[in-house]
Amino acid sequence: MPRPPKGPRLFLRERRGRAAVFVILDSGGVEISTGCGPGERAGAEEALARYLTHKHTSAVGTHNPGALPISDALNFYADYKDPGPAATPREKDLYDRSLIYVEHLLRFFGTRPISDIRAAICRDYVRWRSHEGPAAPEWPERRARKVSDQTARRELVVLSAAVNHYHAEFTLDMVPVVTLPAMAPTNRRGLEHREAAALLAGALGFYKDAAGRLTRRPRSTRTQRKRTARLIIIALYSGSRHGAIREASWLTRMDGPWIDVDRGILHRRGIAERETDKRRPPARIPPRLLAHLRRWRESDMAAGRQWVISVGAEKIAGKVRKGWAGARADGRTLCDTLPAGATPHWLRHTAGTWLAQGGVSVREGADYLGMSEEVFERVYYHQSPDFQERIGDAFSLAKGRAKAIRERNKAGPKNAQETPGKG
Repeated sequence: MPRPPKGPRLFLRERRGRAAVFVILDSGGVEISTGCGPGERAGAEEALARYLTHKHTSAVGTHNPGALPISDALNFYADYKDPGPAATPREKDLYDRSLIYVEHLLRFFGTRPISDIRAAICRDYVRWRSHEGPAAPEWPERRARKVSDQTARRELVVLSAAVNHYHAEFTLDMVPVVTLPAMAPTNRRGLEHREAAALLAGALGFYKDAAGRLTRRPRSTRTQRKRTARLIIIALYSGSRHGAIREASWLTRMDGPWIDVDRGILHRRGIAERETDKRRPPARIPPRLLAHLRRWRESDMAAGRQWVISVGAEKIAGKVRKGWAGARADGRTLCDTLPAGATPHWLRHTAGTWLAQGGVSVREGADYLGMSEEVFERVYYHQSPDFQERIGDAFSLAKGRAKAIRERNKAGPKNAQETPGKG
């Protein structure tokens, strides 16, 4: 009985008088050189991946999970998520990031069928990406850079989305469940008002020296940190993600966030931008923030600056890392409880916490921050003054009712028939 074909594979071909090279072997006597030597295994695997892609016939459209390679589902999902040539810079950036996740998934799962997805293989993927324990012989070579299990979790979320998207289009006979590692507990919390005030003061250049005297940084430092101070104020009072704040313009935009100071509306998403899972609904600007925005817009427009967070007349290119680190370090001299690891995203949690403490409803708070009501209730509602407000009354009522029941049971008989007999 003939042996079954092994399929395309890599083989290190030794050559007399020349250096060894990886070749691709396939059934039918096919042998293709990759041009990669023994120390270039990663390049050889990429050549094998290109060969498989060229050879592979797409199974998209089948209902049988055993006949559908995981690579086909991932590629089908990637094509669906492609924002196209008219995409905004933000949409292109998000798409490119998702393609990186898809690349890692393809490298591990390859042409395995959808039906192979089990909890065990998902755990293997996490161990492969995070370099946990010894490598299994059937795994592809590990990347040099290991990642956390939470990064692997985000990549598996993409795999789950690809499977569900394919099922929605073609209805699989069986839909496998992608098992995710447990979500790590967050170290973020809402800042207290004094901590937020200290952080803002640090962004404005204030700090305490070694002798405990209140001092201020030179003008050059204060000028550089103005961008950070703006970001802190806007994030605290709007709860917007720092990416939306950095992209904001004073002028109406089709492809990104902008601020309508006249109507008091913060548009976190451009008019032509598509909504994503990270919702960015418009938000009413509270009066305290609106006063700052009016003053900033007037000075910026007079200087010919369109962007809310800018370097000169240009939009800031990246994150405000240096200014944030300086503001946080100086803020800790003013308030020692300010967390040393606080990031700009902590300000979004701070806004959610303050909204709940102010007594807003779950629906209003979730709509303002751009999240689901379930998330707002789970993360922030316990800070609300209305949280379980009837519990205390319930215990008081229970005590009174128990006393009434005892008094009723002590009452004597109401008629002769209820008179207890003599023993």
